[in-house]
Amino acid sequence: ENGRPEYWVGAHVKGHNSHSLGVCLVGRDQFTDAQLDSLDKVIIDWHIKYPDAEVVGHCDLDSGKNCPNFNIKRWMRIIQ
Repeated sequence: ENGRPEYWVGAHVKGHNSHSLGVCLVGRDQFTDAQLDSLDKVIIDWHIKYPDAEVVGHCDLDSGKNCPNFNIKRWMRIIQ
């Protein structure tokens, strides 16, 4: 499902919302293939629009969080 437009400030990571984009995967760590395919498409699209942006997980910005519950850096190497 679509979220807010990119130009709206999100509410995804306290202290980082005004200078970042966020993606929410519903399901804790039980993501469907369709969710992961959609995530691939969003990240690839954003990588084209924002080539210097770094992709990180919520847990990389807030040590009290575990999400996305997978290694985002390893996942990025796979989709690139």
